[in-house]
Amino acid sequence: MNAIFEKLQLKGQKRILVLNIPDHFQNAVQEELSDGVIVDDERMPSAQYDFAITFVSNVDEMGAEAYMISKSLVRGPFVFWVAFEPSSGIDMDEAREIMQSMNMDQADEIELDDQWRAMRFVKS
Repeated sequence: MNAIFEKLQLKGQKRILVLNIPDHFQNAVQEELSDGVIVDDERMPSAQYDFAITFVSNVDEMGAEAYMISKSLVRGPFVFWVAFEPSSGIDMDEAREIMQSMNMDQADEIELDDQWRAMRFVKS
């Protein structure tokens, strides 16, 4: 695994949200993140995040997770990723529509590894 969080554009954020992370990515959290980064594995209602990623298995889960996460994103620039397995059958057009209903547009899509892809969203 080559610098997953580098691929995800984690650069200097101090508190990040990482939801539903698969077991095989746990090492990346421990190995790649500096001691100064606070990693929440559940959304803290009072916290504000400028970096978040959620791993989802279907479009309904994506919509629900994105809605909750959007309440905790900072007002300024943020990095928000939705990771999925291409084999999950998530309809990408439907996924984009859900995110657009929350005023977010897809900005990028990357391959995390041979099993997972991630889409980055920004405020529209």
